[in-house]
Amino acid sequence: MNATHLSDPVSISRLIVFSIIPFFLIVGLVGNIFVIYIYARQSQKSNVETFILILAVIDLIGCIFGMPLEMAELCLVIQSKYLCKLYTFITVTYSILSSFILLTIAIERYRSICCPLSKQLDPKLRNTLIIFLIVTSVSLVLLPVVYIESVPFSHESYSCDFQGSFLWPYILTAFIIQCILVLSMAVLYSFVQKNIKQHLMKKQSKEPFQQEQINHTKIILFSISVLYFVSFTPNLLFRALYPYCRDSILLQIFKVILYRTWILSSSLNFIVYGFCNKIFWKSFVNIFSRDKSDFEMDKKF
Repeated sequence: MNATHLSDPVSISRLIVFSIIPFFLIVGLVGNIFVIYIYARQSQKSNVETFILILAVIDLIGCIFGMPLEMAELCLVIQSKYLCKLYTFITVTYSILSSFILLTIAIERYRSICCPLSKQLDPKLRNTLIIFLIVTSVSLVLLPVVYIESVPFSHESYSCDFQGSFLWPYILTAFIIQCILVLSMAVLYSFVQKNIKQHLMKKQSKEPFQQEQINHTKIILFSISVLYFVSFTPNLLFRALYPYCRDSILLQIFKVILYRTWILSSSLNFIVYGFCNKIFWKSFVNIFSRDKSDFEMDKKF
């Protein structure tokens, strides 16, 4: 970044965000690798565990490819329209595919906990669904990225942007779908939390243990919902409102920050989907202990 522009508030904000991303990159790399290692070692995985494994792989790809490209965009390395297209394709595809997988995990948790006697996904159908979600996510991003005009960085736009007559309707549609996904996840997890609470209340055990389990479940479900909302919704809302906002330095600073909130999901998902699970944490500790026999996660959340 040119020293003559360091006095510019927008350039300073880009520098600050650039310096923070390596932290999330390292955290995401280490955490997702452990999640993949532990879940991949299981001989028999439930549908939820399989989707969490896929989510960890997607998050790892986001860390390896998406975050370095974000850093390149922030330090103004992306000057080619083709590199600009690649950068957008990777980050947007990650966001869409991650959203689909997170919703699928919510649906599967609801089905396994609230409707345990109903017909569950068999491995063949589960793998077909995974392929379908990947192909759908790539298709939703590939055509717009190929056909709309890319605008690499300039000191007027402050970012790698795209232009096209159908771009705003595309973003608005994505925002509406995102709101539906957030609402759907909130409703599904509210049913899950209610079901778990009723189940624990029926068990004949000590009251402090019951309350501890209920509080632990609430924290996990709340963390999942908040992380998902913060990672994707502000980004799409800002992109939908941006064309109608009066340009200002403050607006450009918000743009630098909100365009990259997907990084939170990629680097922190492993915490709420892995390390908040006590059985997963036990398996993680066993990696570094002598007793490695108890590796299977026999309890499901």
